[in-house]
Amino acid sequence: MNRPQGRPVRLLIGTRRSKECGMLRAPLNCFGTVVLAGLVVACTTPHHAGKVPKESPPAPAPAAARPLPAGSAEGAPESLLHEYEAREVASAAEIATWQLPFQAKRIAVALLTLAAKDDLAGLPAVFTRHARWGIPDRREYDARPIFADGGREFFDVFRDAASRFARKEAFFCPPVVPPAAQIYVRNGAEPMWCAYLSRDGLDVLAFKFVYENGGAKIDYIGLLPTRAPGILSARREPQPQPQPPPMTPQVKRGTGPVGPFMSSGGETVPLQIERRPPPGTVNPPNPAGSLATPPAGTPAPTGGAASGPSGTPSPASTAPAPAKAPATPAPAKAPAPAPAH
Repeated sequence: MNRPQGRPVRLLIGTRRSKECGMLRAPLNCFGTVVLAGLVVACTTPHHAGKVPKESPPAPAPAAARPLPAGSAEGAPESLLHEYEAREVASAAEIATWQLPFQAKRIAVALLTLAAKDDLAGLPAVFTRHARWGIPDRREYDARPIFADGGREFFDVFRDAASRFARKEAFFCPPVVPPAAQIYVRNGAEPMWCAYLSRDGLDVLAFKFVYENGGAKIDYIGLLPTRAPGILSARREPQPQPQPPPMTPQVKRGTGPVGPFMSSGGETVPLQIERRPPPGTVNPPNPAGSLATPPAGTPAPTGGAASGPSGTPSPASTAPAPAKAPATPAPAKAPAPAPAH
């Protein structure tokens, strides 16, 4: 009797649970639908659209090259820039092959070509990373970085300075002598200086060449923003300053023999190493000694026994003999007494 009655109860309980679950699932389904709808809506929000990369603005067109500055002083009517206006800009493959000290002028010509074409973007290819410019002095007074403002200020001053030189101005490089000094330049241990010099000596365009990362570059440019009114004098500081470095490396060669050296006061003298025989050994007889017997058939020296090997009297034989002391007379004996008679 109890079993049939229990079945409807169980079905009733199951029905109630299914209804309750259905009531609970309905809000969840509604909530999920709202979330999904929110996500779909969120895909079109401006915040999501802001993450899409915007199109980059078109690159500005390169500015047209400015005309060459008017030549002045020795650069009228045509200056040094007119000589290289029609030249081609040096390629990266050619720049990688430059060597010092043989191609110093080629590097300077590459810079003049860029100045004639007003090509500011090509400056990093011929300059070192920390290149500077200032007055034409090897001590590099008042030097300032070239690329502090991208190189624009230096480029304008350089173009004006180059326009004061004649079109066929000579390029002067002091000879790197002795030949051993060329090794220092090629290895990057020493710089190399060259310059354009005006005929009247009032204008200088100096170049300092060095090696950077295995390539020959320009490290310093010395120039005058305006033409000097007279002969320039060496700049003197209030306090004594060291002398400017030489334009070519100097190789110091010693006159002493190669070997260990020691300092004796202010001079450097070779270290004399005395070799002594070990204790207990007998020195062999010296065949050149005075007791040695000359071999048979050897002619006797012409200068006597005291003469040198070449027949010249030795210093001992030429020296005057010491004077002998006068002989002391013997005391007179007293006469013997006569015998007594």
